[in-house]
Amino acid sequence: MACSQLYAHEDEVSTVKFSPDSAILASASEDQTVKLWDVARGQVLRTLRGHTDWVESVAFSPDGRLLASGSGDNTVILWDVATGQVLRTLRGHTDWVESVAFSPDGRLLASGSLDNTVKLWDVATGQEVRTLSGHTDWVRSVAFSPDGRLLASGSLDNTVKLWDVATGQEVRTLRGHTDSVESVAFSPDGRLLASGSWDDTVKLWDVATGQEVRTLSGHTDGVWSVAFSPDGRLLASASDDQIVKLWDVATGQEVRTLRGHTGRVAAVDFSSDGRLLASASLVRIILWSMPQGYLAGCLFDLAVSSSDAKGVKYSIEVGGQVVEYTLPCGAKIPPGAVCVCNCVGGSVCSCVGHCAVVYHYWYPN
Repeated sequence: MACSQLYAHEDEVSTVKFSPDSAILASASEDQTVKLWDVARGQVLRTLRGHTDWVESVAFSPDGRLLASGSGDNTVILWDVATGQVLRTLRGHTDWVESVAFSPDGRLLASGSLDNTVKLWDVATGQEVRTLSGHTDWVRSVAFSPDGRLLASGSLDNTVKLWDVATGQEVRTLRGHTDSVESVAFSPDGRLLASGSWDDTVKLWDVATGQEVRTLSGHTDGVWSVAFSPDGRLLASASDDQIVKLWDVATGQEVRTLRGHTGRVAAVDFSSDGRLLASASLVRIILWSMPQGYLAGCLFDLAVSSSDAKGVKYSIEVGGQVVEYTLPCGAKIPPGAVCVCNCVGGSVCSCVGHCAVVYHYWYPN
């Protein structure tokens, strides 16, 4: 099954991030927009417009009130999540901003850029605090440690660097990948760092020593994104091979492979309760039920979906079983499903309501 005709954006989705309470999912796209989605209803809350080039990265502040977005227009924009208004634009990078991340206390914002640098910004004032220089090629990903003391950066120079946030000094360089490091993520306890690379592997590193713990091999193409589950037991990885893999962090064993995308999977992110995993590929966003790995459905905007998306043949997965049916607008769903599709504005149908255990969304078969 695939969300073959359901489009979340008009152009490729570059990343997805859940809000701290998991009520909202933010998605960024090459269509120069950011969308905020109501996760429970599967509907677009609002579309944020302000960038003049591809939007490459988004991050919520720890309190969920702010959203940061980094773009190919060399800027970072801070948005008010409640209103969708631009609060300020951070200028200083001289090339695309590929990654943004808030510190755990919400006071700092880090941005990684194709100008080979990482910048730290004061969120309250929008002023640049310092520039971290040391990479010799594009910086593709940044992440704060859970205690906020360290910042990790992954680069096209095949390395991961750990920085002291307070001083801006480089702590160590992690070497082992043989191609660009596209994504970095700290485990919830801060002891491990995961890195995903175009060398088709994921590596786990001991943060305290900088030693490689293990290499997770199984993807057949470059890895674009990695994310730990909230309890730290699982690691998700997204790849050019069109699949998402789930790994047991303690053993390094592959738990399962999630199939459903038809192009490179650019991003993955867990909800804060660990019950959902979002993945983005091409113009589509898929939600997976965790830890079983069921395809729970997809988020879509009918305003940008193809006309075929408004067809009548639909299917829904409930407890791993697929129920297929014809859905006239406003009709009730078959027994065992949970949502009712109602007409909105006369021509657009959207799913309202959600499951008590697993969220389900409508998508064409």
